[in-house]
Amino acid sequence: MSTYGQAMVSEIDEALRLLNQYIIEGYDGSDIKNLLSKIASATELFLKRDVFPTKNNRDNFLSFIEELKTHSISQAKVDFIHDIRLAYNDAKHDPNSVISILQVKELLENLKLVVGDIVIGAIGRVSSSVRAATTRVFWICAWDHYTCGETEVTVFLPSEYDGFLGAHSVDCVSIHGLKWDYLKADLPNFGAVHSHEGLIPEGQVKFWLSEGDCLTPFVFEGEYSSLIICLSKYLKDIDLISGLAREDDPVNLLQTAVMAVSDAYANDPNASKELQCVSALTLANNQYAVRPKFNDRIEHYISKVVDVIDQAPLQVKSALTGPIWVTKNAYDSNESTCRDDSIRTLIDSKNRVVLGVRKL
Repeated sequence: MSTYGQAMVSEIDEALRLLNQYIIEGYDGSDIKNLLSKIASATELFLKRDVFPTKNNRDNFLSFIEELKTHSISQAKVDFIHDIRLAYNDAKHDPNSVISILQVKELLENLKLVVGDIVIGAIGRVSSSVRAATTRVFWICAWDHYTCGETEVTVFLPSEYDGFLGAHSVDCVSIHGLKWDYLKADLPNFGAVHSHEGLIPEGQVKFWLSEGDCLTPFVFEGEYSSLIICLSKYLKDIDLISGLAREDDPVNLLQTAVMAVSDAYANDPNASKELQCVSALTLANNQYAVRPKFNDRIEHYISKVVDVIDQAPLQVKSALTGPIWVTKNAYDSNESTCRDDSIRTLIDSKNRVVLGVRKL
């Protein structure tokens, strides 16, 4: 099974293969810029999710690169990643810029050397096996709240439109209002993004748009954890009326605890339950959009989820994915012994953390 480090090396190798194909068959400037953009985004995601998974993902790309020096990566190698970052920034901010295909080839070859050193150093979770993805389709809709300078991004599970409220929302994250376009540009680095046309029922779209200050909805296909990690990068800390904050909803707290605790066990499945709780809380703050002022609300759920996962065999603890949402009947009929019915949470035979909280 491939590790996270090997997966990054494979991505670089594929980019180099494509570059060599361009050299032989020809290309235009946009081909090279698109490839550079893709590999720069992949490198940033690799540093944030795999190399330094507990560092705050709202810190910028530069700070993650510099962090490598604290793990015995030489300045020369660190500069190789800075070269990728600077070339990408130039291409992004200057549409008329021209970058040599041979220069990009050298950048990628140097990047592969740095990643090799990171893998040898076993930094973060780069030596851990890649967990199977729990991918599904989500509907995304957002509303601008101009007085707060905030955009409320709501995540829905697809469903038939019932002519009234329609789809069941499973999460809501407040981001900086001016960051909406940045979020949309960033999301393809975390999963597939599609137009709502033909994918979300027309009645559902009309209902959302009728509410006012509604932005054009779209479809995200990927992991729920990847979606929240991306949203967390643009999180805005605002004080809302009681009951409206993301952390006011127990289901949101439970879902976040599942993602954070699963990551904690993937990073170190042998750590004590106490250390798993500490690590998961850090991940909830830095990766999963829980603001530290609400830590007292999520700590209970983290502890409960740790108790569930700690019942599983060691090889399962490091391979868990989820959450996934099922109906009450589907949850009640599952015979898993790794469970806590007080929080409607269990581990199924596919190593997924299942929540029996879905409303249809």
